Amino acid sequence: MSQREIAEQLGVDYQTVGRWLAKYREGGVESLLRQQRGRRLGSGRQLAPDEEADLQELLRQHTPDQLEMPYALWSREAVQELIRQEIGLRMPTRSVGEYLKRWGFTVQTPKKQAYEQRSADVQQWLVVIRATGSFNIQIP
Repeated sequence: MSQREIAEQLGVDYQTVGRWLAKYREGGVESLLRQQRGRRLGSGRQLAPDEEADLQELLRQHTPDQLEMPYALWSREAVQELIRQEIGLRMPTRSVGEYLKRWGFTVQTPKKQAYEQRSADVQQWLVVIRATGSFNIQIP
């Protein structure tokens, strides 16, 4: 069969058949197998691997206030500021979120209960308030 006949049977352009034949002659059947498409893993990233590792280490070992930043906890905005300070790169908040997700950092919701709360004392205080309708604050 000619290349045009093959192209008609397969529903492709005859030049496509010519490219397939050239690939086959050059690399055999393996060259015709489906290749992975798209960008290579890691391409298009704004941070180099060593910069990513350094930032992850800072996030794990320090809190923002230890690095003299005006944040109490790590947030996307705080990490965005850290990247600007450490690397000199202004990165969109969404990109920061993608990096944090890739690094395995997840959103944490703080507990509403105080850690040092003495629940027995609180209950006693609530009983007094309910009974008297008023309260006195006494600092021990």
